[in-house]
Amino acid sequence: MPKSQREKERETRDAESVFQAEMEVAKRARDIARKSSVSKKELQEEYAALIEQYEKLLQQTEKITRISDGTQLKLRRAQEALNALNAELARALKVAEEERQRAEEASRFKTELLGIAAHDLKNPLQSIIGFAALIQETDEADRGKEYARVIQNAAQRMLKLISELLNTTAIDAGKLNLNCQPCSLGELASVVVAANLQQANAKDQRIDFQAEPNCIVSVDSERMREVFDNLVSNAIKYSPKGKTIWVRVQRLMSEIDGASLPVVRFSVKDEGQGLSEEDMKKVFGRFQRLSARPTGGESSTGLGLSIAKQLVELHNGKIRVESEGKNKGATFIVELPIFPETIS
Repeated sequence: MPKSQREKERETRDAESVFQAEMEVAKRARDIARKSSVSKKELQEEYAALIEQYEKLLQQTEKITRISDGTQLKLRRAQEALNALNAELARALKVAEEERQRAEEASRFKTELLGIAAHDLKNPLQSIIGFAALIQETDEADRGKEYARVIQNAAQRMLKLISELLNTTAIDAGKLNLNCQPCSLGELASVVVAANLQQANAKDQRIDFQAEPNCIVSVDSERMREVFDNLVSNAIKYSPKGKTIWVRVQRLMSEIDGASLPVVRFSVKDEGQGLSEEDMKKVFGRFQRLSARPTGGESSTGLGLSIAKQLVELHNGKIRVESEGKNKGATFIVELPIFPETIS
């Protein structure tokens, strides 16, 4: 708090009294020094007077010192409060800047989503409209079936894109609720492989599937099926005709946070185009276009692997990819904590 006028006047008077006491002591000392002769009694009296004046001087000095120390303490506390206020202001500015950046990133992401949705939905919609018109004009059953197949494929592409966009926005908004239950990953993987066999057969590819027994984990089976389906369909999509794709489910020990823990591993290995060093850096990023290209004219949104990573991590699992380089294939690996009751 600021000092009152009375406090300031008192401090000024105290300082002046100290100065006057100093001057009086100095004057008495000079007077004694100027005398040609001084009696013992007079010297004792003067000495006693000097001592008295000196003690008063010490008292006044001590008082001034206490006032000064108190003022310094107040100044120090005021400085500490100011420093704390500055630090709090700096933190508030940092938080505000981070929020601004997140808002800008969300706005850019929304714009990208709309752009991709508009672009990628346009072509299949045109196919649906065009081939539906052709079906109405033709009487040939076989030709109608072919047109219907094209329409079905276009609709499936649209459905997949919309599902991926919805998944991404739900995860970002924290609104994706998982319904985790004990699940056999071997059985789940078997269903995914069966669903992708037609796609593999169309490219003369072979899927080699093996699953160890009792690979039980606690997952949302629908969400984990999306992850597995993305990895298996990608292996088919980016592998040339006539190649083999290996799908494995196994129990093993894995290094997690410096400890060796039991997990269930799902892996998909292909003989496709592999990944470059640059691909490895951005493989799980959003809207990333890697150097590999679909070998059968299939489409890609650039969202699948990003969503897979987020879903796996929501299940407290890990996902990674291994590749020795371009044209040397790739292996995608998902590891999930094993269901505790199955640990023996």
